[in-house]
Amino acid sequence: MLARKEKPNDSREAAIEITSDGLVVSEFLTKVRAQFLGSDKKPLYPGKDVTKVQAAAKVIEEFPQALEAMLRAVIAGDDLPKDPQAGSALQLITAAATDADWPNGDSEIPEDWRPSATEDLTPTFRRYEVVSAMNIMMQAYNLSGTGGGSSNFPPEKPS
Repeated sequence: MLARKEKPNDSREAAIEITSDGLVVSEFLTKVRAQFLGSDKKPLYPGKDVTKVQAAAKVIEEFPQALEAMLRAVIAGDDLPKDPQAGSALQLITAAATDADWPNGDSEIPEDWRPSATEDLTPTFRRYEVVSAMNIMMQAYNLSGTGGGSSNFPPEKPS
């Protein structure tokens, strides 16, 4: 799913890896993508036997819970819930976070975002990962055929 490497606009030398959907590559986001989208373009979320009505209700209930848990982990340093409901967005996020040792452990981030002598962009990058995880979750919902018709997500840029 890696599409290209981009050179930052500032004086930093390292390239940033970007996925085909425009997100910066990180260990956590790779794990989130595996939990929600799987490896064969057949989304694992919201579930294979979930109707459109059930999927919409599931997303409306579960996405805010997952977002709140990720933000609490990043901003307040809270632990992610220990026993989220199996198959829920929160359970999939928790599994990805555990696999990546995210957000406070050894989860790798791109070199341009690592702490330096002058600044630490780690908290900013962790918040970026939260919103990117939500983007991946919406991709799974949309690709499952339950979310908003037959258009691809994200939409193609106009020519």
